[in-house]
Amino acid sequence: MPAPRIFISSTAYDLGVLRSQLRSFVLELGFDPVVSEYSEVLFDPRTHTHENCIREVSGCDLLVLIVGTRFGSDALVDAVLDLDLKELQVASANTKILTDPGRRFSVTQLELLKAVEVGVPVFAFVDERVLQDHATYQANRSSKFIDEMRFASIAQPDSAKHIFGFIDFISGRIANNAIIPFSKIEDIQAHLRRQWAALFQRLLQEERSDRAERVRIDRLSEQFEDLKAAILATIGDAPSRDIARGVVSFRHLLDILRDIGVPELRKAVEDAAGWESVVSSAGFDLPLDLQPSETGSVLFRVELTRKDGTKLRGRISASRFARLPDEWQRFTALNPNVRMAIFDGLSEVDRSTGMATFRTVPAADRRGEGSTDDEEVI
Repeated sequence: MPAPRIFISSTAYDLGVLRSQLRSFVLELGFDPVVSEYSEVLFDPRTHTHENCIREVSGCDLLVLIVGTRFGSDALVDAVLDLDLKELQVASANTKILTDPGRRFSVTQLELLKAVEVGVPVFAFVDERVLQDHATYQANRSSKFIDEMRFASIAQPDSAKHIFGFIDFISGRIANNAIIPFSKIEDIQAHLRRQWAALFQRLLQEERSDRAERVRIDRLSEQFEDLKAAILATIGDAPSRDIARGVVSFRHLLDILRDIGVPELRKAVEDAAGWESVVSSAGFDLPLDLQPSETGSVLFRVELTRKDGTKLRGRISASRFARLPDEWQRFTALNPNVRMAIFDGLSEVDRSTGMATFRTVPAADRRGEGSTDDEEVI
């Protein structure tokens, strides 16, 4: 029976005992720990051990990060190149560890960055002494003597700014940015036990809510079809029935085109413009880059990105969006008079009280810095 794989990420020489205790804790919960010194990482002989550790993160379900008093060993350059640093810059409001020309990455830090890149949830713990010194570092960041300051919690003075920059990146993330202080293993175990239990409860609750919502939508769809049939039956002449059917069939299509910002939509309808021309006029590259939404919401399912970087989130599924070009072709193939009557009728519908099929993502949601003697066990 499959179980969640929990990757435990930290420096090893100073935190070896804690890693062993945490591994036992994960096993007691019935999960599968992934700890490098217990041969739970695949060491592919064709690649460096640093790259093996980082790539293993992608196959895990959760990552538990422990930040202690040591930086660890500098990561191999090839392991750094395996990350998409530009993409990671949108994940946090503080990206100095990514953009600083003098940046250094430890293997532990790259494991965290890989988890962020591939969407693995992170539970981050930082030694409470390091967090206290981090607050001091932040308060004196503008001082010209900041690089000469010594912090009691940091084992190697020259690594302080790299450890503190790493903490800044985590706390500055737009999501999953909690940092929990700890002084002993019991602090970590107690927090994980409560958090994982609460997460399991929330997933069960969301599944119930999602199932109830699907049932409600199915019932509304059935009622709508009944109502549509009843209305169409009362319409006498064929052209009027065609217009009524078109209003029902193409309302969603035209709503979407309005929501994604197609300019002069009436002219596009009148001229029966091609689908590519219509979408391109709204500022999108072709073919459209439709991505799953990262909000975690049942409501918003997909995201579109314009050429200028503006993002739009949609309430429709990717498969539903894929059918739109065919719908547009059928719509523009209608008799021009019927087509314009449908467009004019739908243009008069008040949409102010409804929910947009697509909406622009606020800028705040789009935010997204030499070797040591402490070699990490890998």
